[in-house]
Amino acid sequence: MEERITDLARRREQALVPGGVRRRGEFGARERVERLVDKGSFTETGLFV
Repeated sequence: MEERITDLARRREQALVPGGVRRRGEFGARERVERLVDKGSFTETGLFV
C-alpha cells in the first residue's frame, strides 16, 4: 500500500510541473490559467485527466 501512495505522489508532482514545457521556457497550462483568471476564481477538478 505504501508503494502505491508513493507512486501517486510521484505522478502528482509530474502532473503539476511538466518538464518539457519548463525546459523550453514556456508556461504550462496551469500557469496560463493562473495568469488569465482572477486569483481564487478557478478550481481544478481533474489532476490526471
